[in-house]
Amino acid sequence: MTAVSLEMPDLEPQQERSRATRRRILMAVNHLLRGRSFESLSVQEIASAAKCSIGAFYGRFRGRDELLEPLLDRHQRGVVRSLRRFVADPAWHEMTLLERLEWIARMDAHILRSRRWLIRALAVYVRKDGVRLNEKQSQLSLQMTEQARALLQDWADRIGHADKRAAIDFALFMIATLCRERVLFGELSERAWIPEGDEALVKEVARAAYLYLTCGAVPEGADSARDSEKA
Repeated sequence: MTAVSLEMPDLEPQQERSRATRRRILMAVNHLLRGRSFESLSVQEIASAAKCSIGAFYGRFRGRDELLEPLLDRHQRGVVRSLRRFVADPAWHEMTLLERLEWIARMDAHILRSRRWLIRALAVYVRKDGVRLNEKQSQLSLQMTEQARALLQDWADRIGHADKRAAIDFALFMIATLCRERVLFGELSERAWIPEGDEALVKEVARAAYLYLTCGAVPEGADSARDSEKA
């Protein structure tokens, strides 16, 4: 009589293959989005680029829109890592308040421009009725704000608001919102004041945030620049 084995089968190889397929799908979407809008992608195209079957796709995602949540997680983690590297660099301590605001605006514009269609799709996704950031995404969003806030807190003496922390948070919100409006949805806007070109946008947005934080104070170096122009 043949003995019956009571050992459980080893499921790890199968689980690892499943995780590898999931990673390939997400990588395929990232690749396709370099030249395509998210709205134009089909599940068939994504599965083909990931070298998996449509059945394998639906075994891991209920539909195309479900790709956005893990892509949002990945995007947020990347931003947090970039901010942490910059905060750890002692060189930023030499920057003026205006220069730090420009750096934040420049980073925002660069991230938005480099992954425009993905982030645009994510922006639409998180605004759908009933969609809220999950706990992990909320924590990552909080970390992003904390890291950006750290770049401005030691200039608190220049901030002309009683609640300096709230003023910094509003300035960061202002920068993020204006950059997103111009870079992601600029072609839909009729606001003539929005400058063309990312560097012009960076300067304009950073100056607006500076004027808000300092209650209209002249930016560092502006007096000497004006004096030289008069001369």
